[in-house]
Amino acid sequence: MENEDELFRQEFLDYALKAGKHYSDVKVVYSGRFSNFNASLALRGSVAELRMSSRWKGISREIRLGLALYLLSKIVRRNLPFHEINLYKAFMKNLAKSTRNIGRVEADPSLEVLFREINEEYFNGMMGMPNIKWGLPAHRTFGHYSFSDNTVVISSLLKGERELAKYVLFHELLHKKHGFSDNGRRRIYHSRAFREEERHFRNYEAIEKRLGKINRSHRRKKNGFGFFLFPCMLLPLFFLAV
Repeated sequence: MENEDELFRQEFLDYALKAGKHYSDVKVVYSGRFSNFNASLALRGSVAELRMSSRWKGISREIRLGLALYLLSKIVRRNLPFHEINLYKAFMKNLAKSTRNIGRVEADPSLEVLFREINEEYFNGMMGMPNIKWGLPAHRTFGHYSFSDNTVVISSLLKGERELAKYVLFHELLHKKHGFSDNGRRRIYHSRAFREEERHFRNYEAIEKRLGKINRSHRRKKNGFGFFLFPCMLLPLFFLAV
């Protein structure tokens, strides 16, 4: 394992130099604070610090190196022609596909009822049930689908707002159905087909306006002028995360 770590370190530094980044060293930290297969790359002085979810332990060195180089490509803001990046992308895409139909682990009863309605109305009963649960009462992100563990989380702010919760759940299930693509610069989660299918939801435009009203109302309550931790997207996906 020590030889693997040293090889990883040297390969990353060599590739970084080819990309125009001279680091004196790279520090790799596995952390349980990251969910799923998330990771980050940052500069600490002259040392690159790669922080990865503990779930990356045991994944092949080439794929982990591809992850590091993919993050590096975001720093240098250009595509890097390294084979390991393609291995990483293929790994993530296969991971998403492999989890779409895994057995259900958890489903909140009220959300399960909504899922069954959506499945019959919009997917002809063909959608496999993911894990579904209520999350924190978030107003910036009303829903999220995790490809790595096939889980939909809905903001508990929508409890009591049945139609809105149903729409957000529908949106997240479209992520499960359509997956994502990569154009070399970024991942694309909302394809044209995704957008078109989303508009099939009953009262789509009216619901989007209601979500917008809730979002703006909570922003004013929080600080009076709206504060975002992350850049917002234009409607209709202003309120919905992947």
